[in-house]
Amino acid sequence: MTLVGPAAEKYLSDYHVDLLLTGCDGADTQQVFYTSDLNLASYEKLSVKISDKTFILTESTKFKRKALAKFAELKEIDALITDNNLKAIDREILLRQEIKIITKHE
Repeated sequence: MTLVGPAAEKYLSDYHVDLLLTGCDGADTQQVFYTSDLNLASYEKLSVKISDKTFILTESTKFKRKALAKFAELKEIDALITDNNLKAIDREILLRQEIKIITKHE
């Protein structure tokens, strides 16, 4: 079972996280990362805030796709883990924001 909502957020705020690995349902290299689940949106925001480092794990197809709620801004992300199909313009924008890009090397 998953605990989300105000109860989960209350307890989560008491913790510290060294490294957060989380996914997203949409990404906009000009602004933010999104989730489609309103129950998780504020939980994800808080998770990012209590983490020393935040890594987003997502497919490159999620870029230029918005979802219902934003949970992190580019300046809050340390690295992106994605496939080898990230568009050059998205890669350039992320690198300018000093976000490390990790892809599988074959």
